[in-house]
Amino acid sequence: MTMTWKAPSRSHGSGLIGKLAQANIDEVAPVDDEVVVVRDDDPASAPVRQRLTAGTLLRVREVTGARELAALTAGGRTKAVVLCRSGLSLVTLHDAVAVVRQACPDTALIVLDDQAGEARHEVARHAGADGLINLAQDWKVVGEAALAAADRRARGRAVGDAIAARSDTDLLRALEGEWPLALLVVAVNNLETLAGRYAHGDRDALLLSLAIRLRPLLRPSDSMARTVDRSLVIARNDDDELAIAALADRLLRACREPLVVTEESVPVTVAVGIAIGVRPPVAGGAAAAGVLEQARGALGRLQNRGRAAYELADAALQARVTAQRQTEIALRHAIDEHEFRVFYQPVVELQSRALTSFEALMRWQRPQFGLFDAATFVEAAQRSGLMTRIGQTILQEAAAEAVRWASTGSTPPALSVNLSQQEYLLPTLVASVGRILSEVGLPPGRLILEVPLKLLERDPLSARSILRDLASLGLTLVADDYDGELTSDLRQLPLRMVKLRMGLLDGIESDAERRARVAGITAQVRAAGWLCVGKGVETAAQAAILRDLGCHGGQGFLFSGARPAEELDIFQDAGGVWAWAPQARPAPQG
Repeated sequence: MTMTWKAPSRSHGSGLIGKLAQANIDEVAPVDDEVVVVRDDDPASAPVRQRLTAGTLLRVREVTGARELAALTAGGRTKAVVLCRSGLSLVTLHDAVAVVRQACPDTALIVLDDQAGEARHEVARHAGADGLINLAQDWKVVGEAALAAADRRARGRAVGDAIAARSDTDLLRALEGEWPLALLVVAVNNLETLAGRYAHGDRDALLLSLAIRLRPLLRPSDSMARTVDRSLVIARNDDDELAIAALADRLLRACREPLVVTEESVPVTVAVGIAIGVRPPVAGGAAAAGVLEQARGALGRLQNRGRAAYELADAALQARVTAQRQTEIALRHAIDEHEFRVFYQPVVELQSRALTSFEALMRWQRPQFGLFDAATFVEAAQRSGLMTRIGQTILQEAAAEAVRWASTGSTPPALSVNLSQQEYLLPTLVASVGRILSEVGLPPGRLILEVPLKLLERDPLSARSILRDLASLGLTLVADDYDGELTSDLRQLPLRMVKLRMGLLDGIESDAERRARVAGITAQVRAAGWLCVGKGVETAAQAAILRDLGCHGGQGFLFSGARPAEELDIFQDAGGVWAWAPQARPAPQG
């Protein structure tokens, strides 16, 4: 199945910010660009991330040193770097900029400075900065400057990529050793006719304009070349066919507006042939030549159709991409038709067996198919960019339900909600959570947000800023899927609780080594002043062991499976008091 692009009907904002905001809310695979802030590990500079996030609507990550920066930008996804240092002399300003430029030579670099003077601008530029902005400027200006600098660099690089055609020999030599390797061959449909009609026959000018249009969509680590057969070849070190297909989607979308060639507007459609090589069957360029030949073969099957489309050379990969797209379509329909349901699983205090909270778990009620667990569709939702919409919908519904749990003379249970990676990195996360709580009337103190441990460990400085902003709302923060050491970075986070990784309790009744490991984890957590909750508690013996180890709470089928809201009255006695009871154990909805 060939994938085609359909133009969205919604209007677009103006300027770079408007365009990027639109890119982030369109129902397509999310752009993985990010802005990295290099700053002092000082609370005074902590608001930089929050303000810049609001200014760019891109995800913003933070580091304090060049080594961390080099590691973070090595993946090639960094759109721009913002250096924020205060109190620097001209010499130290130059040195600081030079260090950052050395760590990321091809990335846009903007300096935020707390002093004025033309000399500082010149010093920063000499050291490699694309611009210097005073901290007193509006943060939207800072964001616009960072993205504009990234756009200029990308466009300038596109000229170098496409100003001269490269032979296959040169191209393959450059790709030698680049594995895994994804190649996208982009060609303009009816190039000869378009060039003759609009561009005075200058086909090379049209291709150069196309390269300038497409290059800002690529990662700095991607390569692009114009080949003698008048196509553009894009190379990326990635074997994720879904991510590559998402890139092809963005390339097609970028061509919805006409190109400007020699002062003429030229409407174009492009076709994209894709091939992916996971590992070279033989060393050197011969293997890359095979991937290029496959991509061109896929392109050849498209070119006579005259429409915007892409095709993967490998039928099995194309089938997986097609299945992903079909799932995305179904997910969009599910959002519009309110097919997502929230189920609730209780968390019980192990010592007293009191009911402390319910964790909201999403399910997909598909007509004619039945009820689906989140694990069956979360990956597709994440890849399609729909997870944020789904997650916010779930939070809104669950929070409204939690308001109804309040009853006279009884302390209502708290509501626990999981944050997905997309929601965690959402620039407007804090504002969105605050708005939902205000709209439904749920006190922030009754909301628990669970953040996967891997997100907190991946970028500790950013985690500190994000969680601090969330904690300012008055809610409780939890590290989910916990099974490791309590590092100094984690200790600095405003956490109140950890939830043990699912499966960590398996065999704990008879496995002394497993029991010792859990004992060590719970001891560390208690020493930090946090609460510990065990997940996947299925037997009374597991619950007793956790209780004796000092674990505060338990969650699992021993107490109850996840239940729809209409069944939660099983956890209330005749007086309306919330409490766990053994009769809640049967869990037909599991």
